[in-house]
Amino acid sequence: MSTALTRFGQAERQVPAADDRINSSPVDRFTLIHVVAGALGSALGVPLPLALVLGAWFEIAENVYQGSFPSIFPNTAPNDSIANSVCDVAAVAAGWTAVELLR
Repeated sequence: MSTALTRFGQAERQVPAADDRINSSPVDRFTLIHVVAGALGSALGVPLPLALVLGAWFEIAENVYQGSFPSIFPNTAPNDSIANSVCDVAAVAAGWTAVELLR
């Protein structure tokens, strides 16, 4: 369990979610956010290779810094599984591709 400060400076206990619900399965509640990020990147003219690099960079940073900076990351569950990280980057590509196909 970790603590984070609320916007009013009060300590708030954060209870990690069960591993079987978040970050261990290939697709979780945060996958849609990655799709939206890819779509937004495409709409802003970000090339697909850069979008994929940024998505992969985020996954690495999330796994490295999640425990040190719980207020930055919305989930305090243990690190993502490899399958979850790969699917999240694939979701970025899917969102990016969807916008390109709609142009």
